[in-house]
Amino acid sequence: MKLPVHIEKLMLWHVLDELTPAHEKELEAWRRLSADNEAIFQHSADRDKFRQGLRRMIDSEEVIWQKIQQQYPMTRYGMEGKSRRKTKILWISLIGAAAVFILFFGIRIWISVMQIVPGKEQASFFSHEGYFVTTDGQKKNPLAHLDELSMGKMDNGEKKLVMKNDLLASDDDYDKLIAPTGSRFCLQLPGIGTFRLNSESWVSYPAKFITDSLHLIASGEVFVDLERATKKTVWFTVRNIQLRASRASFNIQYHPDETAKITLMSGLLTIIDYPGAGQGFQPIYLQPGQALVYQDSIARVINSDTIAAAAWKNGRIYYRNENILPIMRSLSRWYDFDYEIDSRIKGKSFNLDLPKDAPIKTVMDRLQQQGIHYSMGMRVITIKP
Repeated sequence: MKLPVHIEKLMLWHVLDELTPAHEKELEAWRRLSADNEAIFQHSADRDKFRQGLRRMIDSEEVIWQKIQQQYPMTRYGMEGKSRRKTKILWISLIGAAAVFILFFGIRIWISVMQIVPGKEQASFFSHEGYFVTTDGQKKNPLAHLDELSMGKMDNGEKKLVMKNDLLASDDDYDKLIAPTGSRFCLQLPGIGTFRLNSESWVSYPAKFITDSLHLIASGEVFVDLERATKKTVWFTVRNIQLRASRASFNIQYHPDETAKITLMSGLLTIIDYPGAGQGFQPIYLQPGQALVYQDSIARVINSDTIAAAAWKNGRIYYRNENILPIMRSLSRWYDFDYEIDSRIKGKSFNLDLPKDAPIKTVMDRLQQQGIHYSMGMRVITIKP
């Protein structure tokens, strides 16, 4: 939720000691609403420090003036005779006013940075030719000047980056799309399929994809939806796990230092190899509704909840009987915050079903209804029993 502008003004008036009694009560009421509000106030509206700074500036008028003249030579003009002090005071006043202006907008910028908000559609595209472009789903066709790619829309209105075959590229030329923290994006390779990237994920793919067999590399969480009409076989390397897919829909979930989970919704998906497979390993053929779980060089096949695995790409924050740790990991990537979890609740499971753009307070309140307590401050969420 965006902080009302009038609250920001109240903070500035507090610093300048210009609050009316009614405004003082309003600001105090806002501070009592949450620990996060109080933390923002304490950091942004320290009146004593601001006054001390102004006092030091007044007491050091001559020193400050000399530094101003060194930095801004134009202030030396018009300094002869009796008008010198007036001119000096005028320049110091103007710069002081600029400082107050910066303070006000600095408060606004700091408040906006400290707010925990849902992510958005954006990513960074890295070309094999050596340049990169930051996409933004809120802008209108920001990539129109690049010949090999363009912006489009999925049937649900979701933005997508549409690649074109680079027929001049070599077989070793790869492009890369990265969705950083607090973002998601969709990539389409015409004739191959679509690849949705969740936060802190990337996919690398050949710039020329006209061959019968393609090899892609992925990390993080990527939902793959290969076209049913294609006869191409697509090979994937997911942090050293080797996959082969054909006309398949599946979700890859493998962040560093976390358990890997690859869930098949439909089509054909084969696990060709993985670290620790050993000699004599036989390929694993997943069936729709199954998932490969890999941790500590051990792989196993389980029956999986495909609704939960595909929920994020369908615009939902959805968990069913899930441990609090993977829930907070995923939320922190999408909302871009840090978290601390009391060890006494790390073994408990929770349920969530909310839209992906739900306010973080709504998400945490839903968890609190299931037996936890939380506090938010300085972009850190603390969870206790």
